Amino acid sequence: MGKNKKNKSSSQRDRINPTSSEPTPNERKATKIMSALKFAKEGSHNKAMKIMKDLREQEGDEENAYLYRMQAEVQEAIATSNTMDVGFKERYMNNAIRSARKAVEMSPKSIEFAWFLCFLLLEVANDGNVRRELIQECVRACEMSDANDPAEESLLYDKEFVTAEERIQSVRNDINKLITDCMNRRNERIRDYWNSLSLDEQWSSFKVGISDLKAHFSSIKTAHDIISNSLSHAKDHQTWNFWVCWYCHESFGDSELHFWHVKKHLGGRLPAKHKQVLPSSVDQDWRSMILDGKWKPADASAVLLILEEQSQWQSSICKKGSSNGSFSQDALESGVQSAEKESNMKERRSGDDDDSEFELVEYDVKQWARGYFFSQRWPVTEDSERGILLRKIRFLFKMIMDIDFLTAELVNKVIEYTMNKLKGLHPGSRLLEIGLDQTHLCICLLDTPSLRAIFKFLSEMLRFVRTIDLKDTIELLNTSGQGFHTEVRIIRIVLEDDSLCLLYDMQSIQGEESNYTDEDDTSATFSLDSDHKAIKGQENSDTLLKWISTDMITMSTERQLELMVYNTNERKSLGDELHQTLEGKIASLKALCDEKWDLLLYKEALQEVWDVCLNEQNQRKSSTEHVPQSYERILQKWQKAYAELETDSEAARQDTLHKAETCIIEAVRRVSKNIELKLINKDTSINRTAEDMERLELKITPFAAHDWRLLLLIILKSCILVLP
Repeated sequence: MGKNKKNKSSSQRDRINPTSSEPTPNERKATKIMSALKFAKEGSHNKAMKIMKDLREQEGDEENAYLYRMQAEVQEAIATSNTMDVGFKERYMNNAIRSARKAVEMSPKSIEFAWFLCFLLLEVANDGNVRRELIQECVRACEMSDANDPAEESLLYDKEFVTAEERIQSVRNDINKLITDCMNRRNERIRDYWNSLSLDEQWSSFKVGISDLKAHFSSIKTAHDIISNSLSHAKDHQTWNFWVCWYCHESFGDSELHFWHVKKHLGGRLPAKHKQVLPSSVDQDWRSMILDGKWKPADASAVLLILEEQSQWQSSICKKGSSNGSFSQDALESGVQSAEKESNMKERRSGDDDDSEFELVEYDVKQWARGYFFSQRWPVTEDSERGILLRKIRFLFKMIMDIDFLTAELVNKVIEYTMNKLKGLHPGSRLLEIGLDQTHLCICLLDTPSLRAIFKFLSEMLRFVRTIDLKDTIELLNTSGQGFHTEVRIIRIVLEDDSLCLLYDMQSIQGEESNYTDEDDTSATFSLDSDHKAIKGQENSDTLLKWISTDMITMSTERQLELMVYNTNERKSLGDELHQTLEGKIASLKALCDEKWDLLLYKEALQEVWDVCLNEQNQRKSSTEHVPQSYERILQKWQKAYAELETDSEAARQDTLHKAETCIIEAVRRVSKNIELKLINKDTSINRTAEDMERLELKITPFAAHDWRLLLLIILKSCILVLP
């Protein structure tokens, strides 16, 4: 109704059907409202208000929202009819706003009612609270997802637009214009006031007395408590940062003290028994071999020839007086060339990066590896199947390493298997004496079946580690936990005598890269200098004022503090989640260590079983006086180990003693192998759990971090640039 005030009367008349002999109830109501508006403009205020009162008494509650809306327009017309009496105008404008608020409360989905309330608020927007209500109501109205059709809520609405959506959008556009108008008027007032101040007065605006601050917020308990608590913390610790323990809620001004306090509550220290069984991480040498080494199928026959030549030279040099058995580089190179010639392979220089040769990088391991493997090139074979398997094995090693599951125990298991296979493939050779177990070259010497076995083993390990549930850990590790808002990085709040000073970096406020660096921007106390006090003139006033007034017009100080406290509580819940996850990891780690300890004891018992059986066999062979005993009787004193073997050997007990004992030996082998696999799996789980704990512990400090400046900045901004 009030949107087109100049054409208001013609619009209203168009809503009445002049050709009808008998007016409808809505037409009679519209006629009365038009009469009230006419009386209001002519100065007959009592007549206008009596018409509206009678209408409200005649209509039911459903119609009262619309009538309150129209009563507000009548009251606004009365207020504007007398421009000489300021008190009269103010009284009727306030009455109009109260009526409009009542209409909005009764019909919250009416975008047209909301628009008219905002229109009235703009007319009297001479203080921060009214402007804040105006912006908040404008924002609420524009964000309505299911606003009422304005035409259905007004008897006098124009028919300019065809569809309801067009009518709703038209009102939204008018509301946005009100927001723009409000912001421009406000900024002009603030700019005029700010520019009227001298530089010293402008600087003084950023310095607020603590007693004045407390008095200003005496009625807002949240703000008053924040001021008291933050100042107490700053005086005790000289910083605005603090860390809160999620166990006892004790506050710390030092992150290190907080961290070890929380660690103590966690009880994360493992007993000595558990520490003994923690697996070792794979060393950097093996990591380098997996990532950078050449995994090519080595020609075992050619390698053996090289080693045989080397053995002969070693004997010759030792006879000539060498005391340490070391070899000259010339002799080694000569031996390599001779062996390659005998094996019909061409020598290639170390700088020739050809796939047909195998270069071994020097690793700082055993003395032989340090000396003999230096700059050596080993002959390879064109065995495509072995080459493919070696590439797959290396890939599996890398996959397991990339997800932090590769342990030294797992690598050692593969190397142990490899060396045993090489011993069987090349009995009596020097392959087992030259430190091959310190490099991946030993794997490159294996035959195809052995490589398949390693590939299968590593594939099973990868499948196993992928079954470990890491969802709780991954989510927390991907959360930064950094609670500090970017804005506190460009300002400082300094406690100086009995005042709080708000300092700022203008370049950062303008979104530029700052030349100012401050290693301790969270400090609450330091000497102020001229650089901090400089306000850099008129050209920056608009940017500065905009930064100061950010959020202050659209949201009350109390509401901003409530939201900030809510966000802080949300971060506390994140800390609680971290605490629960860490406690779970510690419990899991202890349980895994206990399980591994039991497996090691059982492995030891099985070794004793094996030793006893071998001892019995040796005595049967070496002593004619020895009375043979069955393994079953011998093993009775190892009841725990024997119980596991009972099922495997049950079928053989009905057979001869020899067959029964053979079954027991095979059962020991099978159970031992099974325990070895369980130990590797256990090591993998322990290693990953321990690493997850270490990574999660890095989140303890950021998840518990708080900064009083976040809250104080809201409070101080509301006190700066208060217009007289």
